[in-house]
Amino acid sequence: MCSSDLLLPGWTVGLEGYYRDVTDLHDEGQYGSLPLYTIVNLKEGKIFGGEFTTSFRRPGLSTYLNVAYGDARGKGLATGANLVEPETRVALEKDFILLDHAQRWSGSAGAVAEWLDTRWQLSALYGSGLPRDAVKGTFMEPYLIVNLGAARACEWPVIGAFEGRITVNNLLDTAYQLRSGESFGENAPAYGS
Repeated sequence: MCSSDLLLPGWTVGLEGYYRDVTDLHDEGQYGSLPLYTIVNLKEGKIFGGEFTTSFRRPGLSTYLNVAYGDARGKGLATGANLVEPETRVALEKDFILLDHAQRWSGSAGAVAEWLDTRWQLSALYGSGLPRDAVKGTFMEPYLIVNLGAARACEWPVIGAFEGRITVNNLLDTAYQLRSGESFGENAPAYGS
């Protein structure tokens, strides 16, 4: 993380990256028909990605933006073969396949501003979608959640000081399927809204 006050006072920028080449990768997933999580041991794993983050602050205004990319893959079953579908077992022996948490892109952004004696808030969350089919390399649909809010400090004679607040979560009324229930390590669909 670095502060760039020389370019613009209150501006901060960060960039991070990671890479892991793993032997004996433990992957927790929902293998089987019950909604219980179990660990399988994969012979190899490759996990990499990075994140860019920036924020800006000055009196009466605060903003942030985070964007991340990630990839997680495994190959070869060391334990737990009885928990994995036959087609997936064959694919795992041939090549690296996506792990159930391998969402490629994610991001968040937001702003808080003081205007007309009111604190206004806006935030958003984006996901490019988790794997739909780990073997074929397909993904769920992307999703975007937007929240909006306003707060104002007030003082009334009988009540005294208080803060009135209104918040609209999921402003766009977005419902999305997080998991299909058909990919490696997940046997039940999951939804978000």
